[in-house]
Order: sequence, then C-alpha cells, then structure tokens
Amino acid sequence: MNVALTFRRSAPSGPLPWLVAGAWVAWQLATRDAGVTWGWDESMHAELPAARLALYLRAGDLAGAFEAIHSCTQYPFVWPTILGITQAAFGLSEAAARVAGVVLFGLTMVGAFQLTRSVASRLALGERESRFAAWGALAACAASPLAGAYAGTLFHAVPFACVSTWTLIAWSHRDPERPLSDVLAGAVFAIAFFTKFNYAVLLGAILTADFLFEWLFVARPAGLARQMWGRGLRLALPVVTLSCWWFFLPLPGGSELAAVHRDAFLGFLQGNLEVDYLSPARRLVEWAAGLHAHPRLLLLAVSGVILGMRTVGKPGGHLLGAATLVPFAAIWAHPFHLDRFLVPFAPALWSFAAIGLTTWLWRDGGLRRMASLLALLCIVPLGGVDSRALADAVGLVPPAGAQRDYVYSELERLGQLGEGRRVPTAGLGRESAEAMLDAIAGAVTPMERVGWLGISSELSPAALHLGLLERGGEEERFLRDAHREVDVTFFGVDPSWSDERLREWASSYEVILMTDPPDLGGRRAREFMRAYQERLLGLGWEATFLGNYEWQGAAGELQSVQLFASRSSQ
Repeated sequence: MNVALTFRRSAPSGPLPWLVAGAWVAWQLATRDAGVTWGWDESMHAELPAARLALYLRAGDLAGAFEAIHSCTQYPFVWPTILGITQAAFGLSEAAARVAGVVLFGLTMVGAFQLTRSVASRLALGERESRFAAWGALAACAASPLAGAYAGTLFHAVPFACVSTWTLIAWSHRDPERPLSDVLAGAVFAIAFFTKFNYAVLLGAILTADFLFEWLFVARPAGLARQMWGRGLRLALPVVTLSCWWFFLPLPGGSELAAVHRDAFLGFLQGNLEVDYLSPARRLVEWAAGLHAHPRLLLLAVSGVILGMRTVGKPGGHLLGAATLVPFAAIWAHPFHLDRFLVPFAPALWSFAAIGLTTWLWRDGGLRRMASLLALLCIVPLGGVDSRALADAVGLVPPAGAQRDYVYSELERLGQLGEGRRVPTAGLGRESAEAMLDAIAGAVTPMERVGWLGISSELSPAALHLGLLERGGEEERFLRDAHREVDVTFFGVDPSWSDERLREWASSYEVILMTDPPDLGGRRAREFMRAYQERLLGLGWEATFLGNYEWQGAAGELQSVQLFASRSSQ
C-alpha cells in the first residue's frame, strides 16, 4: 500500500480553483444583504468572545486574551479566535466578521476540489477524470444556496465545513513511511474538534471508520498491528494533548475552569434530545431546495453517491463513503434539526457524488457523457418550479392564499444564490435595531451598567453591548460587563423571584431597559416578565419612554415594540 507513490502521479491543480473560489467570494460580498443584524447565536457565541479577544490583543493583555478564549464554553474557541485575530488587525466590525466567513467557504471550495483530486488519485482515476470530478465538486459547493447564505453569517457551520474538508485532505495524505503525516492529520482534526464539538464527533466517527477499514482490509505485512497502533497513537496525540489542556489543565486557569469546560461539553452533547422530531417532509425540502438549488440537483447528487458506492472497498473510497453516510444518516435520524446542520459535511458528499458520476460517465465513452451533459442542461434551468412542486407534494404549503404566497416566496429566497438570497441570522432588521441602539446609547452614559428586564432572542445582550461600544461606550465597560448576564432569565419559565431578589438584581445596574411586549418576538411563554417590570416600578424605579419601533417578523407579520429606560428614584 504505497500511498506516497499514488499521490506523486497526480498533477498539481494550479491556481485556477483558487481564482474561481476568489471570484465566488467577491460575488458573495458584492451581493451581500446588510439589512439584518446578527442574531443570538452569532453575537453571543462568536462575536462576543471574538470582540473581547480583539480588544485584549490590541491592548497587549495576554491574560485577558486567554480569559476571552476560555469563556468559549458552549461553543469552542477556534472560530471566535479566528474572528478575534481578524478584528484585532482590522478593527471591530460586523462587516469584517462576516467577510471572514465568506472567505472560509472560498477555502472550503478549494478544499473540495483538492479532496476530490486526492481521492481520485488513490482510486487510480486518470488525470482527465480526476479533474472533471474535482470541478464538479467545486461547482456543487458554489451552487449551494445554504452554503452561500451561511457563509455570510457567524454560525459555526461554514468554519467547520472548511476545517473538516481540509481534515479529510490531510487524512487522505497520510503515509506509513512519513510519521509526521499522521501527526499533521491528527492536528487538523484537533482544530476541527475545537471548532464545533457535535460536528467533530461525527467527523471522528468518519475517521475511525476509515482507520479501522485500513487496519482490517489492507494487505498484512509483518508487524502490521504494531505499525497501526503506532499510527493510531500519532493520530490521537494532538487532540488528546489539546483536550487535556482544555478539560483538565486549562492554563492559565485552574481546576474550577476545567470543570466548567467539562460540564459545558457534556451538557452540549446531551442537549436537544427530547425535542419533537422535525417532519421528514420539512427535512426533504431543505435538502432538495436549500442545500441544493432545486430537487433535481439533489437527485443528481444521490445518483452520484449510489454510483460511488462501488469505490468504498478501495482506499479513499471508504473515506468519502463514510464521510457521506455517517453524518447524513445521523442528521436525518436526530430529532433536532436546523438547515445549517447540512452544510459542514456537504463538500464531502459532493466530492463522493462527483467521483461516482465521473467513474460512470467515463466507463462507456463519449455517448454516455453527451447524454448526461444534455440531461444536466435540462435540469439546471428548472429550479423554482421543482421546489414549489416538491413542497406542495409533501404537504408543506398552506391552502390559504396569503400564507401560501409567503411560503412560495420563502422557497424562492431559499434557492437564491446571489442578490436577494436568505440572510439566516435571526436578528432584527438593521434599521430598527440601529434606531433602538441609538436611543439606548443616548439614554446611558459610557460607563453605566445596563440591565434588561425582559427576554430577547432578536437583540441579544452581546448585540446590546456591541452596539453601545460602537456608539461611544467605553472599552472598559464592554470588557467589564459584556460577558455577564443582563437579564433575569433567557428561558420561558418564571424563576419565581421575590421582591427582595428582584431588588438585589436591579441594584447591580444604573439603567434597566424594558420593552412592551417584554419579548421582542412577542412569544407568549415569556409574557410572565411583564409582572416583573410592573414590580420593578413598584420598587421605586421610573421608566422613560425611548420610542416605538417596528419590523417584519419571521413569518412576515409586522412586529411593534415600545422601548423604555428605567432608573432608580431612590
């Protein structure tokens, strides 16, 4: 099994894939919709630690920088660190943060190209077939509406897609004659593990399956078992070392911080197991009209995967086979589902599908290739009609006229690749958010402590503090307060506070913000917070009206909210 010789037969890919990916990045940035601000997950779990890290790095405060890194508990630190370093160099900016995600998916596209070339080389495909398959994988990445939508956000899906694709490349380049290649593959996987824990568990299952296949089914030279044990230890060394630092000895922190990291990790992996299963119909539409531009391209990808199954008994083929079947089976079976879950492992699926289609197209010569090209040309222009027909067929379209029109318009946006595409941040409209933040900044001084007596998924505490910092707030206040809780509870369950507990909480702030309704999204489960607002006023706090604001809600309805700033009169 001389992997090294196999790779040397593969010609270099040249700069063209990089140029195409660069053109895609430029296109996405030129058509970016800046009309929506960042939502809860983006601001709380990515930009907040990144902004703290950036400020500490610019001040030369390494202890503070490590504190910001260690604050990444629910979601690990790699993506916030990339964002923090970027903004330490170019300044704190939502635009700069979003550019980073788009660039990372450009790197993912190149990675899909290189991964396909690498595996095709191990499968002994010819140079023309290898390049054809690689360009097919890259084109599939570029033509994915979900990938384009999430590339412009701060969710962890695209960063993990990038690092997982390059992990598979490093893994496919392992060579028993070069021990450092195993260490490198393990190091890239360690980066993936600390990019997103739950995705990394699936990636680890993929790599383990490939390693076991290699161990069990390759030719058995003398000393194979000892050699494979040694390779396994080298592969595991980087992630074990990094995990020991994070979970057991998080220097410069101590054992208490290690316990926080362990508890957050276990809680994250055990979360969302008791939710209702999202319907197969909804999942199918997201796979067919979101991950792919329309259902017929999904059929093309599925056909490629089926054809590619003939290669799973060969080195490289079983790696991509596992990278396709393991994560997508788990995503389909898991009760909790969001469309962004499809993005991290999609490049591997498209690489596998491209290789499967290519091996079939080249088997019987030019006639089959010409017929397939004509079929593809017939498929591509028929996107929106197919998406609507699929949604109708599986029962996702309401019968009422206005609701039906709204679902159709969302399906059209779901399949947009350029201007007019979805902006899935779950944040407020920018005009309304900036008007609210302007009013709040005018009502507080740069160092005052600010609380929020209400619950807001649309304007998070991190977004509030970032907005105040942008509007003349002190960096000292941001570093002091932005990572602390500003509300009574985020969950829709009344904590049953007494007046004494409410008074103690309120005494921590100079200004407490309130809205009517208490939740910006108008969720009934959070209406109990209105009673706390009334009780706070009864404890001697006085509310000043700051304005009335409106925006379009997630389902197209008009939302309206009144904003107040309260101060103690005592």
